[in-house]
Amino acid sequence: EHEALESLRHSEATMAMVGKLAKVGGWAYDVRKNVLEWSQEVTAIHEEAPGFIPNVGRGIDYYAPEWRGAITQAFGRCLRDGEPYDLEMEIITARGRRVWVRTIGQAVRDENGAVVRIQGALQDISRQKQV
Repeated sequence: EHEALESLRHSEATMAMVGKLAKVGGWAYDVRKNVLEWSQEVTAIHEEAPGFIPNVGRGIDYYAPEWRGAITQAFGRCLRDGEPYDLEMEIITARGRRVWVRTIGQAVRDENGAVVRIQGALQDISRQKQV
């Protein structure tokens, strides 16, 4: 058991390093609890303090005004119909910087087919966009 725990710690540390290098992180929204969770890297991309927890509305508000309609529709379709999305758009960080991100979301269903969770990834792709 101790070895398995140690192995898990090492893989979590490796994933954190990969996330930081690739500027990618994970997020999840629990539909029933109405709770949004961000990984450390997603929080860093938004230039928020570690441990910051937004609600869904606040999460959508980070998107630049011209992208808000598109992300709201995509998230809504994922929530309602389970339709996944994979989009490139801009956010405005807590410090007011515009950052290009790739945002991915997919539904997780319960045994009855109801969407109970949406999970995804967010990656800072500003450098790729500049190239």
